[in-house]
Amino acid sequence: MAIVTLISDFGTKDYYSGAMKGNLLSLNPGIQIIDITHEIESHNIIEAAWVLRNIHKTFPPGSFHIAYVKNHELNQPLIVFKLEHRYYIGPNNGLFSLVFDNLNSEVFEMSGQMVQSPFYHISELIHNIRTGTPLAECTAKTTKLVTRLNIQPIVQENQIRASIIHIDKYGNVIVNLDKTLFDTIRKERPFKIYFKHSDPITRISSSYADGTVGEPISIFNMHGNMVIATIMGNAAEELGLNKDETIQIIFEE
Repeated sequence: MAIVTLISDFGTKDYYSGAMKGNLLSLNPGIQIIDITHEIESHNIIEAAWVLRNIHKTFPPGSFHIAYVKNHELNQPLIVFKLEHRYYIGPNNGLFSLVFDNLNSEVFEMSGQMVQSPFYHISELIHNIRTGTPLAECTAKTTKLVTRLNIQPIVQENQIRASIIHIDKYGNVIVNLDKTLFDTIRKERPFKIYFKHSDPITRISSSYADGTVGEPISIFNMHGNMVIATIMGNAAEELGLNKDETIQIIFEE
């Protein structure tokens, strides 16, 4: 049974995610559809890329991953590529370049006029792949892959300025700083993590329960990203934090 995962900014109010799944099942009966999320912020390919980066390797070889988020640019053709025995499909808007640091794979474009909805053509493509049609026969190879630059932390000898890239349903604030970079710059020195006008955090907790109820903490999650949280609370609301805001870490001598 083929697995197809869906990441989109469709939300659940409208029919869009349902229409996509209807097309998928009509042309591919028996597949297993996994809704990763349809709550990506509208047009936010950075958020969608972060979600895809964290989930795609957890699925078995042979799975299909659809990341369908439109940004403000029009006429984005659909692309598909195969990497480590998994398939990735979505608009050519730079999202995949944010997931894979070096996309070492042939990329194919669904060229020509789409006489039906993009959902139908994605479903037809998956059907063709599942029935053994090579990508080169049902698509056209392209070298016009749109790339985007990841927002990277600003690093100096004694400080790091990072950005908030995601806020989850619990209000936990995910920062674009991984543990490896943090440890490399820190060099075991004391530090202070500053955000808004709150008192700084001065230690890394071992879990979301490492402290007292309501206390702001910082941990590194299972994917290695720094997280600002409050124990049994909503850090984003309680600390007044929003996406794209800056987190500053000062290392002391």
